[in-house]
Amino acid sequence: MQSQFNLAEGQPKRTIVILHGLWMNRAVMWPLAKRLGRAGFDCHLFGYNTRSPKAAIVQKLAAWLEQRQIKHPHFVGHSLGGLMIAHYFQQYPPKAHQRVVLLASPINGSQVARQLAQFAPTRWAMGASYTESLASGASCWSYPPKTLMIAANRPRGPGRLIPHGLNKENDGTVNLSETQHPRLEQHIQTRSSHLFMVFHRHTAKLIAQYFGAQTLPQDKALTRQE
Repeated sequence: MQSQFNLAEGQPKRTIVILHGLWMNRAVMWPLAKRLGRAGFDCHLFGYNTRSPKAAIVQKLAAWLEQRQIKHPHFVGHSLGGLMIAHYFQQYPPKAHQRVVLLASPINGSQVARQLAQFAPTRWAMGASYTESLASGASCWSYPPKTLMIAANRPRGPGRLIPHGLNKENDGTVNLSETQHPRLEQHIQTRSSHLFMVFHRHTAKLIAQYFGAQTLPQDKALTRQE
């Protein structure tokens, strides 16, 4: 299929590894990968148990990349997935050319998660992802210099049901302030909610442009838009 959304002519195909967020699986990221694939990117979806310790997830990711002979890819991480990318780079420092796009990742820690952790069932459901990631965020900065945060700003999501979890500016799950950091190369807001931003065409456009594509394809929506 001919795409209207491609890398510049003569530009080598770039590999993107995509990580999902808490209580999700890699299938959730398929529509995003589909759009980026039509742009000419080689997309791979990495799935992991979000309750597992970060060391186990990093080890699994490293082995998964080696098995597929993927070397020094760009990364996209939604929410918790973005924090797992930070953990990976702590053990495997990024190369100069690598880029990362974080989708509403609470790099300063998640207040909603802290509130949920007060209740035994939800603390258990979060597992090690709370104590090792969501409680404090990317406390040890390890992302490459070329890191973009795309934050959502429509307050629609389950986080609104959590008392004292969200501030005035939020995406329904994560506070806008939790996505901001001075070492980010760019911080962009998009009109979406935390859960639905991965399905939006505009999110794919921003990612593709950051990774080097020129224009966006005029494709039909792959999922219901918010």
